[in-house]
Parts: sequence; structure tokens; C-alpha cells
Amino acid sequence: MARIVFAPLVSDVKGSIGGITFQKNPSGQIIRTRPRRKGASTSSQQIAHNNNQALLFLWQNLSNDYKDEWSTFAATYTKTNKFGEEKKLTGYNWFYSVNYFSLNLGFTYFPEPPPHDVPAALPDWSISVVDGLLYLTQNTDFDFDNNYIIAWCALPTLRNTNSINQIRKFMVLITENFGGPLDITAAWSAATGLDFSTLLYNPATNFFICLQSIRLSSNITSSLLCQHWHNSIS
Repeated sequence: MARIVFAPLVSDVKGSIGGITFQKNPSGQIIRTRPRRKGASTSSQQIAHNNNQALLFLWQNLSNDYKDEWSTFAATYTKTNKFGEEKKLTGYNWFYSVNYFSLNLGFTYFPEPPPHDVPAALPDWSISVVDGLLYLTQNTDFDFDNNYIIAWCALPTLRNTNSINQIRKFMVLITENFGGPLDITAAWSAATGLDFSTLLYNPATNFFICLQSIRLSSNITSSLLCQHWHNSIS
């Protein structure tokens, strides 16, 4: 981008010519290359965008009484985020947090605040790979009558640690005791768009999976409990 000065007979130019765009801002006339559009969103990204817009629309169309109830709810309760930190939210933040799973996973929609029922603690669990398949094993009991478990994953990495903030890919909703081992290979491949079997030939790769419990009566979620499997297969 550069600032330009026109000759006396030219006072203004606007538009694009041959990939060059002429604009005007408070500093004067400028010239820059035409912006390039980014690649189209993936289907998953487009669904997420649509759901975010839908939640904003639902909030905007709530009655003032319901909005006041959400504000009171927010003033009363903190939210445990995915890092295990207690956070104060706004009424809209609580509305979004609770109803995100209404649109994305088919849970109950709450136009007014739900009961403040917190999710059950996650069971002890582990990851394993057997005969080229990826498994979860549940090592302790869990209350599936009142809670479900959401499994998330991230793209494989060569790093031994991974930021929980990068665990963004929904993998599978677990609705009953799975004991062990539960084959999640297909779910992992669908979430990441990668073929798990081919990655077994890449040594030193780390696979991160996180579980999160959600209370059925309130859609309130727990923090993430994460594990990783290190590929030492050569």
C-alpha cells in the first residue's frame, strides 16, 4: 500500500484496474493490490458459522424477561471452562454456552436458564492402539443416566504437549458405559479428515484426545480431561 498524489488534472480515482485498487482514507489517496479472497469454508466451518448466527438470532428474539433471567443466572453462578478455571459470564455467554449443544448435538434448547445441575466427574480412562485401530478404555464407573460424554480431538502433532485450546474437533458423543476398548478410529478419521492407519508409519507422532462430561438436565459441561498416545511404532 502506498499514498499517492495525482497530477493537477486528476482529482480522484476509485475502483480497480488490472489488480490495482485506488482508495481514499483519512491520510489521502492510496493505491494497493486488490485483496484476495480466502478459500471457501469447509462444510464443518459453515455449519459452525450458521449455528453461531442462529444462536445470536435466538438471543436477540428472547423476551426481556428471559434476558433478565439469564442475567440473574450469570450473576449467581460461575462457569467452569474447559481449562478447569472458574469464570464469570454474561447472560448471553451463559445462554450461548448452554444452547451451543442444542444446535450442534441435538440437546434440549433452553430459552430460559436451566437448573444449575453440574456435570458428573469424568471416569478414569486411557487411549490405546491395537492392530492399527484407536481405542478408548473406561476404567471406572460413570453416571450415564444423567450425563453423556463428548469426545474431542486435535490434528496429530510431533509435539509432546498440545494446547487444550487446539482441541476443537468434535469426534463422538458417548451415551452409555463403553468399558473397554471402544473403537474410535472411524470417528477420529471423520473429525480430522485423515486416515489413521497411514499415520502409524510416521514415528514420534502424538495423538491428543479430550473428554468432557455434559449434564442432560442443564447442558452444563465440565472441563476437559485429556490424554495422548505417542506413536513409537516404526
